[in-house]
Amino acid sequence: MNWIYWVVGLFWIIDGFIYFVFPAFARGMFMRAFEEGRYVAASLGPAMTGVLLWSAAMSSPHAWTLRVLALLSLVQAAYLFRALRGTGPRLIEKIVTFPNRYFRVWGLVLTLLGLFLIGIRPW
Repeated sequence: MNWIYWVVGLFWIIDGFIYFVFPAFARGMFMRAFEEGRYVAASLGPAMTGVLLWSAAMSSPHAWTLRVLALLSLVQAAYLFRALRGTGPRLIEKIVTFPNRYFRVWGLVLTLLGLFLIGIRPW
């Protein structure tokens, strides 16, 4: 199960680095991910992350922490899949107009979560 920690952790670190260092590029990535109502495709990433973290929690000494992260990922996937269908365009326009500091804070949070996830893996 160590590979799950590495894959999800490295993805979060790379994604967080992009959001932190290149907020304009991250804004463009965000817009492309949700263009033309592709909410189902955008919800697959958090759903797969949640399933992977839940399965990794079975053999981890930090099971509750991983289950909380998995549930948060699954809730995000469900929100992207269902709720954004009606309010999607307005919400996406609002997020895209956020200042760069919000993208940088989100990048810092993602990077710290990725480092935490790689750091708690059992040896």
